[in-house]
Amino acid sequence: MWADIVYEGWIYHVILGFFISALFGSFWWPLASLGFVAGYAKEMYDFYDYGRFDDADMLMTWLGATPGTILAIVLYIAMKKRFSPRRRSRL
Repeated sequence: MWADIVYEGWIYHVILGFFISALFGSFWWPLASLGFVAGYAKEMYDFYDYGRFDDADMLMTWLGATPGTILAIVLYIAMKKRFSPRRRSRL
């Protein structure tokens, strides 16, 4: 049953959505949304090149981009707290 629904290409969409969001978001957190943009852009490319817009492929890319975005934002917050200048108490 699952073999009919899930094909091999979807796993690539999930993995690339995750890595695009996590990689670019680790440099600057607003770039974490690039995984979502990449999923939409890829399907627009397929629509103009092949004449087919596949919603399922886009959703699988977004499925991978979601944890990648969350990871990038959590890492940004952790690094900001870790490397922020601390106030010294006056004695």
